[in-house]
Amino acid sequence: MDNEKILDEIRRLCDPYSLLVIHGNTLEKVTCPFRVRLLADVTGWKKGDEKWVEKVMVTRELQMVYLIGGNGYYFYMFQILLP
Repeated sequence: MDNEKILDEIRRLCDPYSLLVIHGNTLEKVTCPFRVRLLADVTGWKKGDEKWVEKVMVTRELQMVYLIGGNGYYFYMFQILLP
């Protein structure tokens, strides 16, 4: 299956304002905005800083990106902070 077909399927099944995460032994839906912690320094931010995710997107290369402050950042740069 090519990336465009996969993206169409993701758009059909997923919501850009929520994310499913495994927390312990349960599957939880986290809705935007949700809090994340940086795992490494990023231009203007330091490791450990906490930010709020406004939207969850997927690139054409099928990489998940968090929209924070109007800019996109790869999900693997962050740890989700659950309440």
